[in-house]
Amino acid sequence: MKKRILAIGLSCLMTLGLLAGCGNTETNETPGNTKEEQPAVPEEAEEETSAKDSGTKLIGMNIANPDNEFFQMVEFGLKRDFAARDWEVIVAYGVSEKIVENGTTFLAQNVDAIVDFGVDANYGNTLVQMAAEQDVPVICIDVAYEGGYFFGANNAQAGTLLGEGMTKWIKERWDGQVDVIYQESNALNSSVVALRTENATKALQSEFNIGDSDVWVAELSQDNQDGVKQKLLDFLSGNPDKEHVAYLSMSMANLPPEVGGVETLGKTDVIAFGTHSEERWLYDHYETTPEEDDNVIGCVAYQPQLYGKYVGEMLDTLFSGGTLEKETLMDHIFITRENYKEAMADYMSVLDELSQ
Repeated sequence: MKKRILAIGLSCLMTLGLLAGCGNTETNETPGNTKEEQPAVPEEAEEETSAKDSGTKLIGMNIANPDNEFFQMVEFGLKRDFAARDWEVIVAYGVSEKIVENGTTFLAQNVDAIVDFGVDANYGNTLVQMAAEQDVPVICIDVAYEGGYFFGANNAQAGTLLGEGMTKWIKERWDGQVDVIYQESNALNSSVVALRTENATKALQSEFNIGDSDVWVAELSQDNQDGVKQKLLDFLSGNPDKEHVAYLSMSMANLPPEVGGVETLGKTDVIAFGTHSEERWLYDHYETTPEEDDNVIGCVAYQPQLYGKYVGEMLDTLFSGGTLEKETLMDHIFITRENYKEAMADYMSVLDELSQ
């Protein structure tokens, strides 16, 4: 059965601190068993046959940024899972006030549930209130909305995994020596997201007996990619005595220019990178960089292509009358040079489908 896709349009592009590891692609294709329609108007919405009447389920799905690799893969995974369950989908795109506007459209078409990946609680809370008036549940992805069902990263677990992965590499390659921990921080992120690097720092401090005076916190909320890179290069140039620098990154978005900048500076051998939120660059890096020249330890995976599996199971619980916890967290893995090929196969297969 073909799914109905309502393309309502993206109101703006944005860089999201929470999902800073997302990389852009130039494609915005939908899976092959979907079709696009023109934006609906209220009259058309009244004429459409409700999925409830046909015995299936109709899901309204809002995606913040359809031009972003991470968001594209989340959308693909959601559609793939919903299609396997024989659910119909209305897809809209937008952030900020578009979250409410798109939600109004969904509700006018009698959806059974709304899945919002607009990542803005200011408008998401209003969406949940509107939907509740019609007894329609809202699943919010990566940012919790008051009264909604949250699905997203287990940031505490992710931070601990990063710290453990860094610890193993440092013991093997640096004989347990760490002169300083360089920890990314972003004041725009919540305290929960901050656990991505804070828990990693705690793990390294505990294992190697590193004091707080040897933890350099780099605040990046006001910096673009060039600024983030320059801040690191200035630190390395200004601290030539630091020969074992453990770099804890909040997301992979800034890592490529930093790795390149460190190489140009001739400091590759004094720094080791650990990060979050995999993307194509990581796999290309491991495929092309000799192990002896590599200083990218690994990346905590968020596997956006699997979001649909989690969200589909959450909706199944609601539709069957079961009790669903207000918070569902994903399980993370740590991708390294030793295990990246398996993760790469699944990730790249989705990108290949998106590019067709």
